[in-house]
Amino acid sequence: MYCPHCQRSAGDVNELYAMVQSRGKGRQIAFYAIGKNNSPMEAQLYQKRYKVPFTVLPDKDLQISSRFSKVTPPMLIALKKQGGTWQEYYRVSKIEGNAAGIYPNIQP
Repeated sequence: MYCPHCQRSAGDVNELYAMVQSRGKGRQIAFYAIGKNNSPMEAQLYQKRYKVPFTVLPDKDLQISSRFSKVTPPMLIALKKQGGTWQEYYRVSKIEGNAAGIYPNIQP
């Protein structure tokens, strides 16, 4: 919620989400935002303030973000299920102004 980089990239992530939905990929690609160091109230406020159309998960105790190495917000991480486990296949931290460039890389 307090990260200025996350705030600036919120519109771009929303744009990327809209691209996925409009191209019929919404059942194949799911979006979740992780509110690193954020309480449930802070995550909800961020979702409302930046009109985030997907779930924002609070991560006050870093239980979620600690599962990924070197997470520096904002960061988009794409996962796919392989052999019963989720595997990372794409990661990008340059999100602002880059929705169209990211889209091809997150295809399942």
